[in-house]
Amino acid sequence: MVEPALGLRDGYNAFIEGHEVGWELLFGFVAIVFVALGILIDQAPEGTRPGLEVFELGLTGLFTEGGWPAGLRARPDSQEPDSR
Repeated sequence: MVEPALGLRDGYNAFIEGHEVGWELLFGFVAIVFVALGILIDQAPEGTRPGLEVFELGLTGLFTEGGWPAGLRARPDSQEPDSR
């Protein structure tokens, strides 16, 4: 018997479930880099700031892209486990 293919949400959920710890560690590291970069930008010479600010914008985009998929992982209310 052939198993049905996973939908986009189910496939994404399965991937995240299997890699959740690594995902959290990666974004924790990126957060540290983001803060360090902000400090570096404040103390950088004028000529180097534009390049660092572009990198900072890239990290901001990464955080944005990394955060919105949480909505894909969310289950409809009817599928939430009973917390009682």
